[in-house]
Order: sequence, then structure tokens, then C-alpha cells
Amino acid sequence: MGVLVGVPFMAVDPRIRAGVFAVGGATGTGTTDPATYAPLIRDRPVLLVSADRDEFFSRASVTALYESFGGSQELLEFPGTHGNWLHPGRRYRAMFDFFKAHVPG
Repeated sequence: MGVLVGVPFMAVDPRIRAGVFAVGGATGTGTTDPATYAPLIRDRPVLLVSADRDEFFSRASVTALYESFGGSQELLEFPGTHGNWLHPGRRYRAMFDFFKAHVPG
């Protein structure tokens, strides 16, 4: 899921057991900032996937979001930009493996 919608969605729906959020960060915009909702997810595993040259979300905003989860989270940074990933198959495999490890059945 995307960070801006996915984090608040997971925060309010306890049926979601784990989340993978791709290319996003904290926005500093209060009630629409995913970092506002991230602490509500702290008891569920999260993988935050980030691009090292993302032109929309700085490394500082990614770090701020990552730290706001405060629980069972992982950060995967890969080479690329917001919309152009080098070796995308590796990223998708990492996401799939994360779900496989954290979601039963």
C-alpha cells in the first residue's frame, strides 16, 4: 500500500495483521501525516520500503515515519527514485517474503 492512505487504513482496521508500505515518509501535516497514525500500529509488523533518491520523500521524512511506528518494523532502502526502481523484482520478492513470514496461511 502507499504510505499516505495505507498507514491510516491499517491503524483503524485491526484485522490487518501486517503491512508493507512503499515509497513514502512523514509529511508534517498533522492529521493527514502518516506518522500521526503509525504509533497505532506498533503491535503489528511493518515493512517500510524506501528509494534512496526519492524526489518526493527525503531521507529525514522516511526516518521520521520509520521511527514513529516504534514497534515491529523493518526498513528496506533500495536504489532508485519514487517511481523508477532499479531491479524491482528484488523489491517485490522482499515484500512477498515479509508477508509470508508475518501473515499465517
